Amino acid sequence: MLLESSYEIAVYNLKEYFKSFPLWEKWIDRTIRESRQNQTYSIIIDKYSRKCLVYLAGVKKYDYHVELGKNWVGDKRLNGDKATPEGMYKVVRKFGSNRTKYHKALLIDYPNQTDREEFTREILMGTLPKTASIGSLIEIHGDGGRGIDWTEGCIALTNSEMDVVFKIAREGTSVTIVGSMLSLDQILN
Repeated sequence: MLLESSYEIAVYNLKEYFKSFPLWEKWIDRTIRESRQNQTYSIIIDKYSRKCLVYLAGVKKYDYHVELGKNWVGDKRLNGDKATPEGMYKVVRKFGSNRTKYHKALLIDYPNQTDREEFTREILMGTLPKTASIGSLIEIHGDGGRGIDWTEGCIALTNSEMDVVFKIAREGTSVTIVGSMLSLDQILN
């Protein structure tokens, strides 16, 4: 009985999470389309499959395994929740190995305007405490390869993979983070 109840709760939560899939699809399509149109690099993080996909001119060039925040299922809601955010972001700063505690790092613009609006809405609705803070300092960084989700909400690559991504990324490079690039039906079949 307890096992059946736990299974039902897990299935319900997974279905609820994947209700965002149509939005994720739009973000993915837009990111790849803009990469193709602008002949630029873009990065898509697929949290479910633990992938960092790097596109150039709309064509996938690299596919790396990532490690995420310990609480990766769902969007980042507040400071300290250990969740990796979901949304469309840009690289705002690059930190070489002598300027970060990790091998190298790309700081993204979390929280962006959309994140701040959602955070304010949740405070007003009472789904977050009035004392909550939104969080910041989300990066794609090195020192990954541990085989577990361990970050505070960042995306970790191995150092050699981070070297490649760091070299091609510029300030302004698109970073789109989605729950999954596949629908729940595609995953289950």
